[in-house]
Amino acid sequence: MRQDDQAKMMREISLVRAKISPEVQVLRALPTKALRMVGPWCFVDLMGPGDYSLHTEQHPHTALQTLTWMIEGEMLHQDSLGYEQIIRPGQVNLMTAGHGISHTEDTMTDPAKIYAAQFWIALPPGLEDGPAAFEHVPEPPQWQDGEIQRTLLAGEFETYRANIGTQSPLVGVDLATTRGGAQGLALNAEFEHAVIVLSGQVQVGDLTATRDQFVALLAGQQEVALCLNPDTRCLLIGGPPREQPLHMWWNFVGPSRAYLEEAYAQWQARSERFGSMIPGIPSLDSPRPAWMKPE
Repeated sequence: MRQDDQAKMMREISLVRAKISPEVQVLRALPTKALRMVGPWCFVDLMGPGDYSLHTEQHPHTALQTLTWMIEGEMLHQDSLGYEQIIRPGQVNLMTAGHGISHTEDTMTDPAKIYAAQFWIALPPGLEDGPAAFEHVPEPPQWQDGEIQRTLLAGEFETYRANIGTQSPLVGVDLATTRGGAQGLALNAEFEHAVIVLSGQVQVGDLTATRDQFVALLAGQQEVALCLNPDTRCLLIGGPPREQPLHMWWNFVGPSRAYLEEAYAQWQARSERFGSMIPGIPSLDSPRPAWMKPE
């Protein structure tokens, strides 16, 4: 591919600041007005590094998988399936909502030093209403190539396959270096990708991104030149462009507004759809979908 053609297939996008609680602010890569999805990846929040007191009330999800990548600190996951799991540095949690699940996350101390990335992965059409599930991966695949260490969070990359039950073709990999390094990364040409900077500075082709930015790559590229400055960490995510519509409201994902309206009504009624309530933890009410007529 000629250099000018490659440049047309890449663009730099600014992250936005968002609040997940009155006390906790994050950098949000997806969704934004500039870009809604990258393959099945429909939500990406970067938290920290910093000191946080995070205690989320019980809340629901539908038609997605949540993936948490813990770089520093510890958090406790609890869900309506009965799982209680502390996630520690270098570990991955994957929760499958399917037809419905509810959960909560809490820092282990107040405050706690936290450095993490949290993702939503939209379930593929036909699998939105599958069973809920939870997986904890204490040791995701990790390997060194030159000065860049890879940790495979989900999917397949190079010759490695993640030991986690995602349900869409995708890739999610953490790239980190202390001394800096430059490499050409082979890409799946059927995927669109994004390089999201966690710390430091990354050059992707002719574009440079820092922590407040990421670089989006359209499908069709088989390789990209990547240069990481010293003490830099970034994420490469990707997947085939989604052809079917995806709707999101609050913590619900679904194929249509009608699907979200039903999920909203059932959560407000505390339906069995979302599993058993976690004892001793209050649950959040959902805001009414903006398009619904007032009652």
